[in-house]
Amino acid sequence: CSAVWNTLSAKFVCDGKGDVESCSSTFVLCGNYLTSAAYLGITWLILFYFHVVRMPCSWHFYLPFIFTAVLNIILNLLRFKAYSIAPFAVVSAFTAISPALSILASWLLVRQVPHWGAAIGIFLIVISVYLINFTGKWTLKRIGSPLFKIWSDVGVRYAFFASLPPAISI
Repeated sequence: CSAVWNTLSAKFVCDGKGDVESCSSTFVLCGNYLTSAAYLGITWLILFYFHVVRMPCSWHFYLPFIFTAVLNIILNLLRFKAYSIAPFAVVSAFTAISPALSILASWLLVRQVPHWGAAIGIFLIVISVYLINFTGKWTLKRIGSPLFKIWSDVGVRYAFFASLPPAISI
């Protein structure tokens, strides 16, 4: 539900509807993420109240938690900026590449390989992101153009870097 709401709000911001002078796209999207965080926090508090979970009391939990939280906030702000610079379809495609990066990180860090069905899904995600960013005719010279677009277009670069948090917060 939260993902649908975030996507609709991003679409609303990118279409330029509403009073653009009173609130920025970053404000609208940050509000959506704070709402999602509040839902998660309320759920956790309910589970804590009914003794389903308990409060962690070690710096081994809080130090990585704070680090990844700050990193996720910074990279999500980068993604919000990408929504205002790059086309909506391109930024959304790069947010969909996060599972592929997570699988790559889990393979490198814990030597865990996905099942063949998951590998096909990851392959389809990567190919779809590649095809969305491909422009022009299919020639051998232009086959790498989507990869070069990451470094030539600032909005696409922001979207790519914003897709990294799931890969590094395994």
